[in-house]
Amino acid sequence: MILVDAQHISETTILGTAEHEFVINNAILMQIFVKPATGTTTYDFSLKDVYDNVVYEETNCDGEYNQLVSVPTYGNIVFTIDNSFVDELYKIVLTFRRS
Repeated sequence: MILVDAQHISETTILGTAEHEFVINNAILMQIFVKPATGTTTYDFSLKDVYDNVVYEETNCDGEYNQLVSVPTYGNIVFTIDNSFVDELYKIVLTFRRS
């Protein structure tokens, strides 16, 4: 049986950065959705595993980011927004597949 789990959060950047830890256990990351409050905001983001290894990274994103991916994960994932052009609210959704 395959389970799909979407974790939704909202984070506000302070001095251009924000961080959130997603609690997961051994799943495949299937989708990354990031939406700043302003459609023209430029930002970078990364996802790191429990060993501080970068498992996914994007730079110079402009506005909404919505990407299908296939990234194996183990343990929790830390999602970090960096270099945000303005401090504002971000909607973040990570979708995982568990089996």
